Amino acid sequence: MPESTRESFLKCFSKLKQNVLWKVAYYLPGLPSNVRLGKWFPQSDILAHPNVKLFISNAGLMGAEEATYFGVPMVVIPIMFDQHFNALRLQSAGTTLILDARNITEKSLCSAIDEILQNPEYQENAKRLSVVMKDQPQTPMERAIFWAEYSIRHKGAPHLHSPALNLNFVSTTF
Repeated sequence: MPESTRESFLKCFSKLKQNVLWKVAYYLPGLPSNVRLGKWFPQSDILAHPNVKLFISNAGLMGAEEATYFGVPMVVIPIMFDQHFNALRLQSAGTTLILDARNITEKSLCSAIDEILQNPEYQENAKRLSVVMKDQPQTPMERAIFWAEYSIRHKGAPHLHSPALNLNFVSTTF
């Protein structure tokens, strides 16, 4: 993360009355008293906590799915691969604001955080999407058992295997 972006985060976080957990692998000087650093946090457990108001993420699939499952609105900063698609999908659902990683300023970050925290529509949309996501005909364990038994009944279910499994290295790389 560029120094200017890191400074923007620190300045913005220092203005918040909420506590912030920030996953970074290094020490940051001048840390505001409401910010806790860590190399790792139990992300799913934290997102499940009822006091969590917002998740700032790169919109990676796992984090996006977990935030959606627990009904937590997001500010996302996509950087690569599927993150841009995930960010747009979440934004269209009304649960997320997107920031451009190349142009983050203290003002843009604080503005996005304030919008999510002050506008109840983001929280309502996140909770609604969570209910939709959880509305399943089977529990996860029942679904896992079904597919394991299905695979056994159909001798490995080769009809469900992706043809991509048979592509050579060149075909999958280029």
